[in-house]
Amino acid sequence: MNWKYLILSLPVILPVWSCSPGEGTADTESGGDSPKTEVKEFTFRLDGVSPSSDGRIGAVLVYSDGETVSDEALPAEKTVDGSFAVSVESDTEKTVGDIVCLWPYRLALDCSDGIFRHRVAGMQYPMPASYDVEAMIYAGTGHFGTASAAGVSLTELLEPETFTIYGADASEKVYWVTVVSDDAIAGDIGLKIDGDAVAAGGFCEEGSGCSLTAAFVSGTDSREFSLLSAGGIDGIAGYTVVTGYRIYEGAASGTEIDIASAENVCEALTYDFTSSSDGLESFVPEESGSEIVEGRGIRVRGDLVNPGTVYVPTIEGRQITRIICLPDRDTDCEPHLMWVEAYNGETWDKVIGTDKLVSSATLAKSGGVLDFVFPKESVSAKGVYRIAKATCVDDVWITDIAVAHEEETCSHDPRSILADGYSSGWTRCGTSSNEEKGYDAEACHAVDMEVSHVDDGSGSLRIGGVQCEDKTLKPWQGWRYKDMPVNPGETYEIYFCIKTENVPSGANIFLSLGFKDNKNQWLTGWVDWKDGFETANSLNVNSSQWVDTVKGTHDWMKLKGQITVPEGAVKMSYFQIQVQNFFNNPEAYVWVDDFNVVKIN
Repeated sequence: MNWKYLILSLPVILPVWSCSPGEGTADTESGGDSPKTEVKEFTFRLDGVSPSSDGRIGAVLVYSDGETVSDEALPAEKTVDGSFAVSVESDTEKTVGDIVCLWPYRLALDCSDGIFRHRVAGMQYPMPASYDVEAMIYAGTGHFGTASAAGVSLTELLEPETFTIYGADASEKVYWVTVVSDDAIAGDIGLKIDGDAVAAGGFCEEGSGCSLTAAFVSGTDSREFSLLSAGGIDGIAGYTVVTGYRIYEGAASGTEIDIASAENVCEALTYDFTSSSDGLESFVPEESGSEIVEGRGIRVRGDLVNPGTVYVPTIEGRQITRIICLPDRDTDCEPHLMWVEAYNGETWDKVIGTDKLVSSATLAKSGGVLDFVFPKESVSAKGVYRIAKATCVDDVWITDIAVAHEEETCSHDPRSILADGYSSGWTRCGTSSNEEKGYDAEACHAVDMEVSHVDDGSGSLRIGGVQCEDKTLKPWQGWRYKDMPVNPGETYEIYFCIKTENVPSGANIFLSLGFKDNKNQWLTGWVDWKDGFETANSLNVNSSQWVDTVKGTHDWMKLKGQITVPEGAVKMSYFQIQVQNFFNNPEAYVWVDDFNVVKIN
């Protein structure tokens, strides 16, 4: 055989090789006439390894001059006597001399660049105390001589490597593990053929990846698993371990994964869609266009006109920061887009930065995992999310989803009637500057772009650095938001984050607000100042639910409460953060960020 090498993918077979002249091409040996062809059946038998009779044997026939008979590997059919047969249209003037067999055979592609290519799914399903037998790649060659059938001996091309997980709680089931190497461990490899000997070569630079995932259907209690790769896996550099309740990520060396020393641990809920759909219907409501098929997972359909979606349930008191999906290994699809959308109360908006170009090839390079990490500015305490798919009519199958979440904070809620950011709507308020008494009000207020609760580029509102030696002035400072339209009887949840530095114990820091009627007059009697003022029209430090009682120096904390709009009110007015009794404290500062005013009824 005079062909140099073939390229295989693990574990899916996608062949590409030098093409022999097809129909309609010129035949230089016969004066330009098209070659005469006819459909012939070629039979072969497998010696030694006997694969299951699932029809996943691929065959490449080669003429005696080294040209391949077809431009793709062909599926072979098992015959009644246990041999295999493959039918192909071949040149009647040439002799088919050799055959190359591949197992498993899943999909054939057109030839390209004169090489044989196959794609890896990047994912394997290890068996207890063993590797994934379906992921093993076999190849062999045979010769058509005087015998009626060629004999082919298949050779295992991959080597298993066993990994051990340490530090996991005994009650935690492991759903999948992604290992990351400094070198390619999955993807396209070269199949070296020397006479009748077949061996796996190195990985192709462009068609391979450094990640490989071991997935466990319905989770496993085992802490050992094996993965297959060409030439084995010479240690790993990092890992991601997904259990039923957590995601662990860290560095590693060798084959030991110690999640007790993980560099990043986040809370998560992991959902398996292969065993049952009970309790999981909320992921695929009727409007999603998707469905759960028992034994397979979620089938996601969709195109540009009607994108398919998978809804992600909210978690009470938590905010979602990341969604990881595990597509089925046998999913084969053309390139298409998937992304995450957030609901703003009226429409679904794409979460910036979550676009993924998904195909069999990209999944091969990413270890078979889709990892949607939300930018910080898109993380919402009230976020409602869904995964969307479009631009390709092929179905995508998802077997598992892990939803990472953290304690609810005061990130901006898209339903808030108070806009995000500080470029407009906010004004300084408080005691006016008094040059005679040495008080500069403007210097005490700033939009601080260097400090923010969520690093979204909008900064935070800062009050502080007060200098006023004349205590008879007793200035106060604040930031006020513009009037917001409301209706009587509506209840609003108001929350924001606050951070302090060197605040004196005698200072007051609180949120104040009031209501006005349709004549722009203040409403009174709806609030009790608890100090005898029956005509109060706004909240003070005694009546506000939003008071910083910690003071001193503390990191970001959340202030949260609810308020119901009184009868006759049409606008919420003088919504403002107030700071009192700072006096002459140039080192005392308050920062406030991520205001939310969300209607909850």
